[in-house]
Amino acid sequence: MTNTDPNDVELEGVISRQISQMGTHLHVQVANGIVTINGSAEDFEEKRRIDSVVKSLAGKQQVINKVRVISTESSFDNNR
Repeated sequence: MTNTDPNDVELEGVISRQISQMGTHLHVQVANGIVTINGSAEDFEEKRRIDSVVKSLAGKQQVINKVRVISTESSFDNNR
């Protein structure tokens, strides 16, 4: 039996709209006020922006950012 809190559903929609132009294939799930974000970002700055936007929205208890960074350039490459 699934108990879907209307506040979670609403928050999920708000967050999804706010970050729709960020990252790649981002997926937001909200359960009991806990927000989990999956997908990928081009770089760490984009991942931080996604995290910042989600954390700025009211109504969540915790944010779990599982966004992967897919940059092809490594910081190790810059040191060679």
